Amino acid sequence: MTVRTKARRGGRGLLRSVSGAGVGGALLSAGLAGAIDLEWGEVSGSIITSLSVGTQMRLADRDPRNIGYANGGRSPTAGNDDGNLNFDQYDLLTLIGTATSEVSLRWRDYGLYVRGTAFYDYIADNNDLADNGPDTRRWRGEYSMNGQEKARYAARMLDYYVSGHFDVLGHDLSVRLGSQVLNWGEALFTINAISVINPIDVARIRVPGAELRDALIPIPMISAAYEFGGGLSMEGFVAFDFEPYRLEACGSFFSATDTFCNGTQGVGVGTDFQDARSYYKGRDDPQDNGAEYDGISADLPTDDEAAGTDWGIALRYYSPELNNTEFGLYFINYQSRLPSIRVYSDYRNPQTGTLNGLPYLAEPFGTRPRSTVLDNLDHGSLTLYYPDDVQLLGLSFNTTIDSLGVALNGEVSWKHDVPVWISEPVLTFTVYNYAGGNPLLAGEALGFAPYVETGYPFDEDPQGPVRLTLDERHDMWNANLRVTRILPTTNALVSLLGANAATILIEAAAIYVDIDPDGPYDYAAYGQNGFTGFHTRPLAAAPGVVAQPSVSLPEQGDPRIPATWKPPTQWSGGVQGLIFADYPDAFGSGVNITPFLAFSTGLFGTTPAPNPGFTKSLNSLYLGFKADYLGIYSLQVAYFKSWGAGGGGGGSRNPYIDRDFVGMTLSCVF
Repeated sequence: MTVRTKARRGGRGLLRSVSGAGVGGALLSAGLAGAIDLEWGEVSGSIITSLSVGTQMRLADRDPRNIGYANGGRSPTAGNDDGNLNFDQYDLLTLIGTATSEVSLRWRDYGLYVRGTAFYDYIADNNDLADNGPDTRRWRGEYSMNGQEKARYAARMLDYYVSGHFDVLGHDLSVRLGSQVLNWGEALFTINAISVINPIDVARIRVPGAELRDALIPIPMISAAYEFGGGLSMEGFVAFDFEPYRLEACGSFFSATDTFCNGTQGVGVGTDFQDARSYYKGRDDPQDNGAEYDGISADLPTDDEAAGTDWGIALRYYSPELNNTEFGLYFINYQSRLPSIRVYSDYRNPQTGTLNGLPYLAEPFGTRPRSTVLDNLDHGSLTLYYPDDVQLLGLSFNTTIDSLGVALNGEVSWKHDVPVWISEPVLTFTVYNYAGGNPLLAGEALGFAPYVETGYPFDEDPQGPVRLTLDERHDMWNANLRVTRILPTTNALVSLLGANAATILIEAAAIYVDIDPDGPYDYAAYGQNGFTGFHTRPLAAAPGVVAQPSVSLPEQGDPRIPATWKPPTQWSGGVQGLIFADYPDAFGSGVNITPFLAFSTGLFGTTPAPNPGFTKSLNSLYLGFKADYLGIYSLQVAYFKSWGAGGGGGGSRNPYIDRDFVGMTLSCVF
């Protein structure tokens, strides 16, 4: 057996290849890469290991529009602010070390590929975060137990598969079996387009030094591709397991939700989960008359089992006659990688939403005596789950316009039965209504809890338990087009900058969801969790006598919290891009320097949650450089800034408007 260590020269490759490179891929493609090459008879292979250490620092102070009203801010909900409250300006967000190793072996027409990674974050492990918000917050100044477990360290296998090439009827058949990444479609920056086969590790893409491919989570499957000849090929897959998006760890700086996060334990409405002021569902305390604040907490177990089998098929046709264009046609049946909530409301006790001649007295919060609504809530259940049976049909193309030095990549997709969230308050108060009314509004007394009109229909005389979900099913269209241009040394701008070359990638996208924006109730998007349009129903105190609640939610919303007035829309769209330049052997030092600038901007509309998309006027900028020596040692420094879509005086529509940061990473590849 022979083992050789050598440096492999990387290359920029064809324009078509560069057009598929993201930030990580584009920066990694330059220069040299170290590897250990293996040769043992007919077996050849390589081992590549990368080590990195990096940190990030918060530069902006928190914006009260991103802090819940219950925690001293102006946002309608306290369910999105744990990560913001946990870190002050100039705090270190992470101090993280990462190791990734991959082994590739080849014997004749067969191959084996294995890749694994591990990381450790000192900041999360130490768990000494900023103390902010009221003392009643359960996890004040620290990660929750589950959140810390997800954020401080992990080691996991990524890819592990065997592959083979076979001659079938004179044409090539390639097969892969095992945990792998299968990236269909042409979108580079637009998430949740045709490329839905593999989920995304959202946290890993934000960690300093993480490679772009580390964000795609391999899943066990069998995939095969067959060349028919004449430019026609077919590809298909069948998945053996389900894996959801791996979201940010609960309480981490980039977590924009305290419920739909990695390590979630429960849901808090109005207040944080397990805030001492809120009513804790399931406590089953007959002496508990309600809450000290308009909030409720509930445990949220997760059901992430595969509900069906993900599978898909793709046809590709390469046409030299049509300007060397490749076309793709795709069909995928899959389970949503993004979560929702399923609620069972158990209406065990008699109706509590009307008065029968009882005096209507005011109490600050809760009810005296204990409302039977609380008993009904205690016997209900909430579960985080992943909706299944979503279908996708897509078309794609890629080509080049050689005379302009431009590559074009585009796709359009239609998805059927995509989960779209209704607004959290709509679901919450509908659950209250099915339980007999809202026991938490000020002005309730004598076991009475009023119904709250949300616009969402409910049966006032349900028979048995009622099943509700946060999501509705809708159809969605997604279209995107990317233009890639490489500017050579002879270009005037490149020459002026003193660079060897520059690359520009611009991708525009539009999304259509068939929701009814003028319907009787609202859909969800970040910052849109206000109570706009809600009001408390007048009460039948006695035959012919109508009593108004002493404290009610007016039709224009909760008077304490200004609304943002920007609900989700059917159409939304924006532009994203990446520009980078090459400075090989800068200053004669042997160091290759690659400055880069990535950006995104929402041009129109607001994409309904939980689907990734755009918000009008929300802009982000990621600026930095990478210095590389021999493709083995590198330093990357980057700065992130987001602005726009502040939402006026109420809650912000931009979760990152106050999360500017600077990051630095040192890495070594061998």
